[in-house]
Amino acid sequence: MKTSSVFGIISDIHGNEEALKAVLECGRANGVDDFICLGDVIGYGASVNECIELVRENCSLVVQGNHDGEIMPPRNVLMVPEAQIALDYALRVLSKESVDWLLSLKHPVEKVEGHFLAVHGSIEGRDNYIFSNKDVEANFRLLKQYFPEDNLVFFGHTHLPMVLGERKAVTEVKEDTSFKLGVENLYLINPGSVGQPRDKVAKASFAIYYPDDHEVNIHRVEYDIKKEQDKMIAAGLPGKNSYRIEHGV
Repeated sequence: MKTSSVFGIISDIHGNEEALKAVLECGRANGVDDFICLGDVIGYGASVNECIELVRENCSLVVQGNHDGEIMPPRNVLMVPEAQIALDYALRVLSKESVDWLLSLKHPVEKVEGHFLAVHGSIEGRDNYIFSNKDVEANFRLLKQYFPEDNLVFFGHTHLPMVLGERKAVTEVKEDTSFKLGVENLYLINPGSVGQPRDKVAKASFAIYYPDDHEVNIHRVEYDIKKEQDKMIAAGLPGKNSYRIEHGV
């Protein structure tokens, strides 16, 4: 008997409406009752109004991503030019209410009570990455120190789906894969990017978490890439942005 919600974990949508719609449909078809967004609703892509609307309609919790928080200049000087151009575009086409909503999102660690923690970059901060063994160890240490009652963190930002456990790590998830979680073990899980995967698989990526079964499924979902590319070209966005979604880089 199901006692908990089934969670769809989405991240790094980056203005890709076609990918987001495909992911939401896949999630609902697989029993998701509640979507959680780990941030970066905008950036790189053209469908920023549509993605904000879909996220606000479907997600009970949205963490602020770095692109969401950088919509207003001056921005981080380390942000690449094509990302800056896409944010300038978003600022032109979004309503003041949507901009205010993006800026109102919080980016500390968000707690889905009794289930897991949700962050954009890492427990250390919104703009921090979890890439290296040192990053993983630092986040496990912070998890034990500040959130001793929790053992699961969902994070985004790297655009790479992975399941990092204390005992075993899976750093490539190129097709639909199910993971059984040990109740006593700690986990850092990245659902991958909905709108701009970077593992050379040109499919949207997201996760479904089944708390009752202690199971996470990462799904790779096909969508109409050409349709989304046409929107990006019509918006005058850099060609590199549409190239990336076609090649998963």
